[in-house]
This record gives sequence, structure tokens and C-alpha cells, in this order.
Amino acid sequence: MNNYTVLGPTNNSEKTLQWQAFSIAALICYARPFLRSHGLHTLRNELLENLSIQRKLSHDKFIDRRNKLIAHSDSDGFEIQAHNINKNAMSLHSKDKYLNKEEAEELRLLVSEMLTMVQNIRNNHENG
Repeated sequence: MNNYTVLGPTNNSEKTLQWQAFSIAALICYARPFLRSHGLHTLRNELLENLSIQRKLSHDKFIDRRNKLIAHSDSDGFEIQAHNINKNAMSLHSKDKYLNKEEAEELRLLVSEMLTMVQNIRNNHENG
């Protein structure tokens, strides 16, 4: 995502759709090990216990966004928009569904810190 030049909606619908797809994929990939750990409960818990308060808040925000806006489409995460003159069509919209530039960087830093922590945990287990 860092190498991609479009970091949010633009007048170019193709690039906007690509950014939206990248955002959704990043949130799903980030959340997967925390929601389905397949035997990695100890590692997951150790990572979360060692996060700073700021990083823990970021983690919770990204997991919550994945759960409410991507995986389950909770009603409190969306606003309903009526369409056409007779208002007989509607859609759900959320300005928070996709990452913006700052959030993409926040997610990158969080993942980077966690990867460093995983390496340290592995080293401690091998040497301990």
C-alpha cells in the first residue's frame, strides 16, 4: 500500500476502487490472526499484552472496523442513503470503511512493531 500513489477516493474511479480493495484486504489480513489464531493463542495474547496503549487503541480500532464495516456490516457503522426520485432504492455508506493515508501508515507501523515483537518472542523462547 505504501508504494501505491492513490491514498483515498479521487476523481479517477478505477484508482479509487483499487484503493478501496487494498484497504479492505489490508484490514482483513491484519485481523485474521487475531480472530482465528489456530493454536496461536499464546503468541496472540503475548503480542497484545506488550503493545503500548496507543498501539492497543490502533489495534482495537482496526479489528472493530473489520468486524463492523467489512465482515458484518453492522448498522451502527453505516448510514442509509435513499436513491432516485421516488426513494425506492437505498444503499449503505460509510466514510470509515476504507483507510486513509494516515491510517494506512498507522497500520503499517503497528504491523512492523508486532513483527519485531514476534521475532523477539521467538528468540526468547529459543534461548530460554
